[in-house]
Amino acid sequence: MSDKTPSYIAVADLRIGHYVYLDVGWMHHPFTFSSFKISSDDEIATLRSLGVAKFPYDPSRSDVKPDNTPKKPEVTKTPAPSSQPTSDNSAALKEKQERISLAQRFRAKLIAVEKEYSKAGAIVRDIVKNLFSSPVQASASANKLVTEIADALAPKEDVAVYLMSDHSATGEEVYFHSLNVATLAMMVARSMQFDAAKIHTVGMGGLFHDIGKAEIPDKILLKTEPLNSHEEALFRQHTALGVKAANHLKLSEEIKDIIAQHHECIDGYGYPVGLRGNQISIGARIVSVVNAYDSLCNPHDPTSAVIPYKALSTMFAKQKDRFDTDVLMTLIRLLGVYPPGTIVKLSNDMVGMVIGVNTSNPLRPQILVYDEGISHEESITLDLQREKDINISSAINPAQLSKGAIEYLNPRKRVKYYVDTSSSALNS
Repeated sequence: MSDKTPSYIAVADLRIGHYVYLDVGWMHHPFTFSSFKISSDDEIATLRSLGVAKFPYDPSRSDVKPDNTPKKPEVTKTPAPSSQPTSDNSAALKEKQERISLAQRFRAKLIAVEKEYSKAGAIVRDIVKNLFSSPVQASASANKLVTEIADALAPKEDVAVYLMSDHSATGEEVYFHSLNVATLAMMVARSMQFDAAKIHTVGMGGLFHDIGKAEIPDKILLKTEPLNSHEEALFRQHTALGVKAANHLKLSEEIKDIIAQHHECIDGYGYPVGLRGNQISIGARIVSVVNAYDSLCNPHDPTSAVIPYKALSTMFAKQKDRFDTDVLMTLIRLLGVYPPGTIVKLSNDMVGMVIGVNTSNPLRPQILVYDEGISHEESITLDLQREKDINISSAINPAQLSKGAIEYLNPRKRVKYYVDTSSSALNS
């Protein structure tokens, strides 16, 4: 509820279209949300059965015009609270408890996946630090990590992609960028029916695509203003430096092609050579798309970050000529129109953040819902594959959220993804 003085409506005056707030405790009513727009006579009957004389409501969010005639709620006509729930409410409360149990299992799954993600990030950090001092160890660690991700992707068609928390230390973003790119690139390669060896090659190319940046000065890599011509020329050398490092690591020619070509563009306006179309290896075309997407979401300057929804729509609408169309459409199909990390408005006027996507049905993601009547610890996680009556209306910019919603949803400054294939916890 907003900070302004709330309006109240007597229970006898409730109508379909009133937007009401329930301040009776979340487990003392059978509704999923503690605030909602009344959509049926059954909901009105349930509200009247709660034994509440009047409800806070929001005239501005209601479809019913307020009755300005002064009234006093007739408390004596309101049903007294029952010590036992009605049979209808009991069934609804049981269904609600099942939904809570599913949400708890989802949170437990997310915690487990985040632990695996943190381990993977630490491995990437060690690989980068050992590139030149222990190249054999670095290469072996990279192969092991990519194999583990590939093995996780292999068993099932339905892959769950989860949004990770943003707890990495400053300066470690490069490691998680490489992990993001490797993971998403392998998902794309798998979806494009690549065999296991090619998926592994794409993963290694994604993991090492920016290896040459280790020799570029931080004052260039971290600069938030546009690079001058000299700085841009030095920055572009990271692809050649990457190939040199790949030679040191004894990586395959296919992996070196990805490192060398991941900034080439289908239209011929990329670098370092200006290759065009199929002159660019398919692995490089995949990493190019994923790298561009992750760089839009996770730039060095977080203030210039683009929300995931906007990143994909920008790439499709304004940059499509730069990318392999099949690869770009595969990424969009896997992540959905509303990728993890996107803030959305739902068809019931609630807002939330997409925190998980099942690649078999990406248009029905899992959403953490902002409900000010429910503590963050008990927050609702909706699986739209189950909630058939609720849809996403639109994506919204986090800047449009209230302070309370920002604190509750905690929109990520850095968008990080990881996968799990044991099936969505909400479907288990």
